[in-house]
Amino acid sequence: MKQEVTAYEELSKNMPTSIELSPEDQNSLLNEVQSLLKDDLRSLTKIKKMPLTENTIKNSLGALYKFLNDVKICKKCTGHLSSCPKSRRGYELDIKYDEDFDSIKTTLKECQYSKNKSLALKNIYPNYINLEEIYRCVDNIITLLNKGDNRKKMKDTASIMLSTSNICKNFDKNKKYSGLALHSINSASLSKDLLKSICFIYAKNNFKCSYINCFNLFTCLTSFDFTEKEEAEYILSYIENVDVLFLEDFNNLPKNNPSFYEKNLFPLLKARNKKGLLTYTCLSTSMTFASVLKSYLKSTSCLNEALDFAEEIITEKNILDLDLR
Repeated sequence: MKQEVTAYEELSKNMPTSIELSPEDQNSLLNEVQSLLKDDLRSLTKIKKMPLTENTIKNSLGALYKFLNDVKICKKCTGHLSSCPKSRRGYELDIKYDEDFDSIKTTLKECQYSKNKSLALKNIYPNYINLEEIYRCVDNIITLLNKGDNRKKMKDTASIMLSTSNICKNFDKNKKYSGLALHSINSASLSKDLLKSICFIYAKNNFKCSYINCFNLFTCLTSFDFTEKEEAEYILSYIENVDVLFLEDFNNLPKNNPSFYEKNLFPLLKARNKKGLLTYTCLSTSMTFASVLKSYLKSTSCLNEALDFAEEIITEKNILDLDLR
């Protein structure tokens, strides 16, 4: 051990305390920085506001080169974080003057696209899925639709995404909108991911959203764990009033007697219909939303009323697209 320490100490003595560039390398780096600044007026203006001397520039060439190349990457950004080539997606370099070392240093900060994503995801509560998964779905679908003639190949997907954006932009509080029951003929995962994408679009436009896994919520309502059951009851009450409700796999509710759903499911849908609140779901069956609802409420006194407003609250949407992902 003593020999190892001694060897390390000897090696440390011979190592330079800072990396010095040769005059030729410095000139080469300076030329690179100047070349990058020619096409970057914004960065040039920012740098000029700093107390620069010849020595400051000499001390900062590495940092400036790194910063300007980062800016160059960001200029090509399409706003889809999945396409970001950086090792840390959603972040960009900034610069500041360090008086102690008379040099410009780089700092890391969240980019505006990532900030917008974070703000949107805060509008989704409760969420029975990782929020990053919701963003990943919408990012991947939009990226896919923007390639070649994929919008023509996936007409239903593109149409749903566009109509959702239009509703958000032109939303009228006095108008009653119908949600969708999504069913992908060729891919169950496409209808689920499209449901998540619609959720993000609403959240991005400042609608308060809830993304619910139907099986999990209604299972917890019968839990013997008091805390778990109490939380499920709170969530059921909360989602009666949320701006936009997303019910994943509506046809996959746990087996229970019709009176249970008359007590828990029917009041939820009735309240949302009365208030004109949007509700979306996805189905992994060819059955319609009304047919699935009928199977849960069969032989109950509320069945006919539920079927009457089922078509008002939900519009069936079969997705015929092939899943090109």
